[in-house]
Amino acid sequence: MGFLQGDALSRAIRIRRKRGERALLAKQMVLQTLGLMLLLSIVFSQFFGLTIAKGNEMYPAIREGDVLLYERRAGHLNGEAVLYEHAGEQHLGRIEAVAGAVIDETGDHQITIDGNYQPVQERAGIFYRTYVKEGGALKLPLVIDRGAYFILCDNRERASDSRAFGPVPEADVRGRIIMVLRRRMI
Repeated sequence: MGFLQGDALSRAIRIRRKRGERALLAKQMVLQTLGLMLLLSIVFSQFFGLTIAKGNEMYPAIREGDVLLYERRAGHLNGEAVLYEHAGEQHLGRIEAVAGAVIDETGDHQITIDGNYQPVQERAGIFYRTYVKEGGALKLPLVIDRGAYFILCDNRERASDSRAFGPVPEADVRGRIIMVLRRRMI
């Protein structure tokens, strides 16, 4: 009888150890998950951001409903697609001129940057010539100040951009678009 009691006792001890090990593993998994969530929240609040495209101002490169990953940083370059804010609303556009560039118009109301026409770039999705927006706040000729960008949308016939409201301050540029995930037309 003593032998059976000893076997049952050692079995109970093994079961308790396994339960303790499982509880310890569960605690470790919870702590690791919380640590990962904290790390991701820091990364996405300081270095990167996610948003959903509203409108078709960058069509066809970016469509309404696309998920956008953007990099938060300062000091943008010509040609970069960026997320920016104007009048409390999110916009998308492409930086076409930086500090020191001269924006002007031709006799047929086309925009020039440093004396160059903005070309039709079918491969980039820019199918229309770049004209001055009627009724816009843009007074030409204009020299872009330090800390500002002249931003144009790819869908230039239908979108509002720097032609309508002038240069965008660097503080209003949220980041450079680094990835587009299509949510429609799958």
